[in-house]
Amino acid sequence: SVPVIGTEIADGADSLDGSVVVLVGSILVSVWAGLGLLDMLQESLNTVWDVRVVDRPPWIQRRLRDVPGALLIAACAVLSGAARWVLADDAATVVRTVAGVVLPVAAGMVAFAGLHLLLCARAVPWRAQLPGAALVGIGWWALQTLGGWFITRYVARSSDTYGVFVVVLGLLSWSYLLGTLYLYGLELSSV
Repeated sequence: SVPVIGTEIADGADSLDGSVVVLVGSILVSVWAGLGLLDMLQESLNTVWDVRVVDRPPWIQRRLRDVPGALLIAACAVLSGAARWVLADDAATVVRTVAGVVLPVAAGMVAFAGLHLLLCARAVPWRAQLPGAALVGIGWWALQTLGGWFITRYVARSSDTYGVFVVVLGLLSWSYLLGTLYLYGLELSSV
């Protein structure tokens, strides 16, 4: 069950209350912050690949490019967890284990290459991206494995009150580490 919310839903959805304005405002601020992160990745891509400042897109166009980037990251997150959902009990342990490694690595590589395609103002050949994509793919899998360990070790054992804070801090840490990993991959690809 989901901490705090899970127990309230079990008691009945009628027990949930709150402000719609706060919910909508929180979602909008979260989306804006996520787009800001992608905007910084876009600037990093353009800087590393020597795109002149005059050739970079203006602010509004950069923000519009960030939206498909966010959707790509969400799709890759779903792809990286697909082995656990699709192959839950229907496949052999070896198949689940291999898919549990291959799909996250592929998701990380697709995210790296896709963000290059969507965010960089210059076309970067796939061959130049390959070292960084491999690093990000392996790192994506490692972070997913670490995240699974974190959830089973801390989130599942925490109380309803503190579980939400543990999840939020875990997601923030995971996002930070994934962004840092992407920048390391970018640097590796550029040399």
